[in-house]
Amino acid sequence: MVREYTIPNAFVMEYKEHLDDETGVGTFYLHIKQKKDENDAVKIEGGYGE
Repeated sequence: MVREYTIPNAFVMEYKEHLDDETGVGTFYLHIKQKKDENDAVKIEGGYGE
């Protein structure tokens, strides 16, 4: 499933990542914010019917 998030004028508050050397599987945490008056411009497209 692929989704595309469009968040104009967002900025990163915090970013963390972890990679398991044995399995090669990684995870990340991305905390972003933007001004609330820009929320109407946010778009989330794709992946809903699957």
